[in-house]
Amino acid sequence: MARSNVKAKKAVSIALTVLSVLIFVFAVCIFALSVFAKSNGKQATLFGYSFSIVLTDSMSPEIKVGELVIVKHCSIERAQIGENAVYIAPEGHRLAGQRIIHKIMEKDTDDAGTYIVTQGVAAGAPKDAPVYAENFVGIGVAHSVFLGAVVGFFSNTFNWIFLAVFLFGIWLAVRQIRKLISYTKPENAQEEEGAPPSEPPAEE
Repeated sequence: MARSNVKAKKAVSIALTVLSVLIFVFAVCIFALSVFAKSNGKQATLFGYSFSIVLTDSMSPEIKVGELVIVKHCSIERAQIGENAVYIAPEGHRLAGQRIIHKIMEKDTDDAGTYIVTQGVAAGAPKDAPVYAENFVGIGVAHSVFLGAVVGFFSNTFNWIFLAVFLFGIWLAVRQIRKLISYTKPENAQEEEGAPPSEPPAEE
């Protein structure tokens, strides 16, 4: 029974370690893609998907400020009423140039092409101006508070420096603790003093 408990604890520990590593690698990849894309004046995309961090509470309580939204890139013709559309705010908007995610309330076509009318789900949110293909990005297919916090943390250069210093400090502490433990062992203590190991008394 005790052996099975130990195995279970080891399995949980390994699973948590693997999960932590995957989350870290995910955050690093997202950060690297973002930096590379921004340096080229583009938005980071991977296999037709990208991500955005929610900046306002217009979609609350469905999507809260700071959440990470995974965006599936597609044409505006494929967007459907009821889905969460992601588009670039036009000139004159208070968030001009930023991504906005709002629910599609209407879809139609005029001389300029297919357009959608979106609106936030927060109480009292007004309808937005029509969004056409040139400003349309895609559909929000998933969102996460946790991933938003992770990506938000690793998007800050100061946090990278803090993390590097923190991990270096842990490495030093572990190294010193291991040295102290090794020095407290009887065989190491005897070696330090230069004394030969004691021999058991001979039987008479």
